[in-house]
Amino acid sequence: LQGNFVMNDVGALDDSYQAGANISFNFSDAISMRLAGVVGSEECTIAGCAAGVADGRGDYFGVVGRIRANVTEATMLELSGGYVDADAFDRMNVNAGIYWNPAAPLTIGLQGDYTNTDTGAADVDRITASLVTWWRF
Repeated sequence: LQGNFVMNDVGALDDSYQAGANISFNFSDAISMRLAGVVGSEECTIAGCAAGVADGRGDYFGVVGRIRANVTEATMLELSGGYVDADAFDRMNVNAGIYWNPAAPLTIGLQGDYTNTDTGAADVDRITASLVTWWRF
């Protein structure tokens, strides 16, 4: 479980809050799943609050899920997806990737993402492919 509360010191803008929870399942040594959800309200971003401008998401909720499968000891596949329903927009995302751990602190991967964002005024689809790396200390 996680949560936060931000008091806005500017004018009549509302305070922001967020609360969420996640749960993980291990189906075997090789396959795991994580599900998470969040609810909140954000009338302004940090920059917007400082300027006294309502530029946030408004009231929102979101859900995300991920399935990870270890193909070998050093290679894993991952499929994830999420949805956010906010006053300012609705967003859906699907991600798939393959990742390799050649050494304990390093992960290298190839992933693809599809995102659809609907603001009411515009409905935008985006597809990206990325070569990613993580170095953990």
